[in-house]
Amino acid sequence: FLLLQILTLVPDVIHVFAQVVVSPDESDEVKTTIGKAVSHLISVYGQQMQPILSALPPAHANALAAFASRR
Repeated sequence: FLLLQILTLVPDVIHVFAQVVVSPDESDEVKTTIGKAVSHLISVYGQQMQPILSALPPAHANALAAFASRR
């Protein structure tokens, strides 16, 4: 039950992550950490993540994708 509650918050978390990665006030270290988290979510919940990511404004989705692809 707890996992289901957490999963319902993922769209909100992704939205906040996207706002952080486009912020000029945030460090690359924080943005890279967010990118790793998003990359992990995509690797575990791939198909469930696609509609969430597709709902983001293109600039936010592109910024998240850029940081998620960093290794």
